[in-house]
Amino acid sequence: RSLSSFLRDGTLIHITSIRPNPAQDDIEINIHSALNQDVSIEIYNALGVRVLLDMKNLVVGENKLHLDTKRLSSGMYLVRVGGVSQSFVKVK
Repeated sequence: RSLSSFLRDGTLIHITSIRPNPAQDDIEINIHSALNQDVSIEIYNALGVRVLLDMKNLVVGENKLHLDTKRLSSGMYLVRVGGVSQSFVKVK
């Protein structure tokens, strides 16, 4: 997609995948970014409590972020990158 299509959609970040899903010790988040930008990475549990907060720098194009999920309990989680969200499952 071109930058103009991102600007038309109002979306500058797109999460292309989170894997593995279900996760065990870590996850890889693949993100496409239309800009070089710093973004917050947040993980929320099923109750809506933020359990992880980190900052990452994204470059234009494809980005792979690795997050440690060892300390998370089993359950459903929501990942927010900038203003974009996607869910994943954590298993022991």
